Amino acid sequence: MSILSTACELVEATVSRTVLRSMRAELIRRDFNPHAWPAKLLDRIGVDDDGELFTVDVTEKLALKLQAMAAHASRVVEAPSFTGLPPGVFHRLLSVEWFHLSRFVDGRFTELVAVTAGA
Repeated sequence: MSILSTACELVEATVSRTVLRSMRAELIRRDFNPHAWPAKLLDRIGVDDDGELFTVDVTEKLALKLQAMAAHASRVVEAPSFTGLPPGVFHRLLSVEWFHLSRFVDGRFTELVAVTAGA
């Protein structure tokens, strides 16, 4: 058996559970009913921050992103999990793109994203 090797970085789109937990805690501090956003829902969305997550602010493109997601909802892997999020959280969450760097090679992708995000 041969193993295909590649010199490419592997980057996966995700969301930060740390940010989700923080959003939930803030809402609860403001008298939000914790049963309306069960803590166990957080285990089904995204990944825990492990130092390998990086972000891109896409606030300026949020309307376009939401249109694309609506048009292709069946292709959004975690879409069913998003349905339990309270109003407002969904839009705040999607104003950022989170990426998990699963395999690092030479940093070309992260440099590209940093340049694009700063543009």
